[in-house]
Amino acid sequence: ANTHIYILDERLQPTAIGVAGEIYISGAGLATGYLNAPELTEAAFLPNPYLAGQSMYKTGDRARWQDDGQLVFLGRQDGQVKVRGARIELHEVEAALRTLDGVEECHVRVVTQESHDTTLPESAHCVACGLPSNVPGTTLDEDGVCNVCRDFHQYRHEADRYFMDMDALEAVFADVKAQPQGDYDCMMLLSGGKDSTYALGRLQEMGLRPLVFSLDNGYISEEAKVNILRVVDTLGLDLEFASTPAMNAVFVDSLQRFSNVCNGCFKVIYTLALTCARKHGIRHIVTGLSRGQIFDTRLKDFYRHGIYDPAEIDAQVLLARKAYHRAKDAVSRHMDVDFLADGAVLDKVQFVDFYRYCDVSLDEVYDFLGKRIPWVRPSDTGRSTNCLINEVGIFIHKRDRKHHNYASPYSWDVRLGHKTRDAAMKELDDEIVQRDVQQILDEIGYTKVENHA
Repeated sequence: ANTHIYILDERLQPTAIGVAGEIYISGAGLATGYLNAPELTEAAFLPNPYLAGQSMYKTGDRARWQDDGQLVFLGRQDGQVKVRGARIELHEVEAALRTLDGVEECHVRVVTQESHDTTLPESAHCVACGLPSNVPGTTLDEDGVCNVCRDFHQYRHEADRYFMDMDALEAVFADVKAQPQGDYDCMMLLSGGKDSTYALGRLQEMGLRPLVFSLDNGYISEEAKVNILRVVDTLGLDLEFASTPAMNAVFVDSLQRFSNVCNGCFKVIYTLALTCARKHGIRHIVTGLSRGQIFDTRLKDFYRHGIYDPAEIDAQVLLARKAYHRAKDAVSRHMDVDFLADGAVLDKVQFVDFYRYCDVSLDEVYDFLGKRIPWVRPSDTGRSTNCLINEVGIFIHKRDRKHHNYASPYSWDVRLGHKTRDAAMKELDDEIVQRDVQQILDEIGYTKVENHA
């Protein structure tokens, strides 16, 4: 939201679809320049010829537009590269090498060795949160504490403003309980995992009548399915178990774009849940996203740009959600999304993140489930998921992006007190069988796609 991306030629004119140009960025989050570097600022921060009174940033990155509105990244205009998140100017390395005796000329380039070994590269782990140093942009100080933890201490009080308590959640549903409409007070997205199951149990304790919504994406573990059915039956609730024939195409698209299956799967869940909510007149959809997921996918970017006010964050999230559902991808190509085109549905149906209001430790979750709800930890999946295909996403992410895709959100769970460091690191210790991964990749029709300049 509030960001404009331009692909321009050397005359600052927009390039045609398929024609490479340089990426320029403009918008509310743009910096005013480089600190104490007026010459660099003058070269990179230019007046925006398309938005009067605004600046745009000359990124040095090359890209081209596709017919479907997607951006294809083509690398740098110059010799700058990123190695594990660190920006490096190759010409500076070359200049240093030329000062050595016996070196007349040299050329430096980045070499990536292709390997199907998903063993994570050796890395140190933050002593506070467990975040591994191979996550891009992560550095450890001499005490072994990561830069993310150090930065978090500076705005921890802002996070306390955003995260509320159960009284605030009661207030969200006060009007619904006072003036019930239809058969259900809300919808609960249930994956079959511990977090969403705990949230469902607490909603019922509040006196709410939730419709339970689950997605059968073709790879939900049998034990997770049994959990869903047993929990819903025990609580005496209604269940909508949705599915779509588009799942394989969505998985492939998600792997090619994001090196995981979760991005695509979440969008299917939200699309089908909104469809179901419209049918039943439901105005609130409750998610079981952990505080770590909320922080990793949302708050850290707002805080990085100096946006702390919870009301402003909520408004920006709503705008981003509308843009998210308008984006062209496998979901928009294979599923009915016309009702989301103008964003009006999202003004009527509110997404409520249960763990924004409920601060609970992992041990407390397990204790509640053990005493109140017949939930059994599935033994037929990895620690990070109730979904068999998620092991494919973890494998591909390790292979292509060189780090575990759950490492960052789990580290936020530790910083926010939901998990201990040892528990988070234990959940990242996945035992993945490559043969099983390849079988699923063949089933969904995945072929790795490379982008070339």
